[in-house]
Amino acid sequence: MAEAKKASFSFKAFRVPNFSYNDSENQEPELILDFNPTGKFNSKSGVFFLTLEFKGFEKGKENNPIIQIKSISEFKFSKPLNSEEIPIYFFSNSIAIVFPYLRAFISNLTLQSNTGVMMLGLMNFTGMGDDLKRNTSFE
Repeated sequence: MAEAKKASFSFKAFRVPNFSYNDSENQEPELILDFNPTGKFNSKSGVFFLTLEFKGFEKGKENNPIIQIKSISEFKFSKPLNSEEIPIYFFSNSIAIVFPYLRAFISNLTLQSNTGVMMLGLMNFTGMGDDLKRNTSFE
């Protein structure tokens, strides 16, 4: 049996400083989802900020998003690292860690607006880790 290793980072915070929601005219619109992850890493403090911008477009109306959310999450590494020492799995795992919070935010927002609950399905973020790594600035 393989032994599980403790992660070298911890999840500290999730917040949504900016969002918008426009109800669709359709009862259950088919959504096209767009994620744009960016990061900012401070090697001295070991703090990584993940900004995840999410847009949901109704199919056929790609110029006008139904929902837009900008979330910022904070991760802290157990020790200061340089950019080359960040584990490769961190980039995709950090997005996967944040996704349930984003998903819950969307569900609660649409529930409270009384327009019908919007539930995002499960997603595979493996490929998005490469985008995050490319879009990360290192200080």
